[in-house]
Amino acid sequence: MKIKIYVGNDKLQTNTIKFYSLQIRKSIDEICQSATINCPFSEFKKVKKHDKIFIKAVMDWNKDERALCYILVDDISATISGSEKSMSITGRSYARDIVDSSDSGMVEGCTLVQIVQKVASKYNSNIKVEHYPTDMDASPTIEYFEWENESVWQRLLTTAENNGYAIASNNASNLYVWKRETNLANNSIFKLKLVEGVNIVSASLNRKGYDQFNKYCVKGNYEDTEKIDATCKTKRVHTLQFTDEYISSKELETRANAELKRRKADELTVEVKGFGLSDETIAKEKIANNSYVEVFYEPKQLIRVKIPSFDIDKDMTIKDVSYSLSNNDFSSSITLVEEGAL
Repeated sequence: MKIKIYVGNDKLQTNTIKFYSLQIRKSIDEICQSATINCPFSEFKKVKKHDKIFIKAVMDWNKDERALCYILVDDISATISGSEKSMSITGRSYARDIVDSSDSGMVEGCTLVQIVQKVASKYNSNIKVEHYPTDMDASPTIEYFEWENESVWQRLLTTAENNGYAIASNNASNLYVWKRETNLANNSIFKLKLVEGVNIVSASLNRKGYDQFNKYCVKGNYEDTEKIDATCKTKRVHTLQFTDEYISSKELETRANAELKRRKADELTVEVKGFGLSDETIAKEKIANNSYVEVFYEPKQLIRVKIPSFDIDKDMTIKDVSYSLSNNDFSSSITLVEEGAL
């Protein structure tokens, strides 16, 4: 596998740029993917602020170019120090135009997917919104969605969270509206696993004490709900207050359950070689772009983890992943949580 980076148009080979190193971050808790590209100074005139950047992985066996991360350029930094010259490019998914906008608006009587599409289209007409799984829109109907002189993306994420959904960019910079209990199609048939002593370079387990609450209260303007954690012996109470007068009792209950699960979840971070399936596996199984098989480590992917030192041998869900490429050395830093904790 090798990486190609295009500027402006991914159909023209003349639009590729050279680079020294690459870092990409993806998280189910962040609406945008992000990337940092360190380049030779010779590429300085090829890239402008707000240009489209297409980062693609070229498969060895059939030369398919698979989307890895598409971004819009936020910043270009160039440095000259004596005879040394360098530059770097940073950018985020197209949804940055939603994140960075402060505005007012209202949408009535639409599904969550339809609301996200209407909002996305207002700020960037290139963003396509899909429910995941992508063959249907099963998202709940939101009777009234309004934002006033604020960043609409935070309101979107809160509304999604209260209905058991998440919103995140995919590799082509479009938006997926995820039902939180749904995992990304996994690669179990191709034996994509994380195993101590095999492909794990290092691992750290963080058992955070965020679950030190016996009661979780979630309040709206007219209703409230609570969830008891019988395993917690303290008398602490954690309260969330929502001022949205249209929030339903079901949304309050969903948020209370989600808050409890998230706070009880331990986090495991592993460092591994590669971005996902090996080149040999991809070639052996003849995985093409139209095979509908994920070849990279991705957020919301269910993956088998075996670390005897931590007494872990179970399926876990990827929360976020950071890819690094330097000197043709591919590596990933992956954060995982208990299945169902996202």
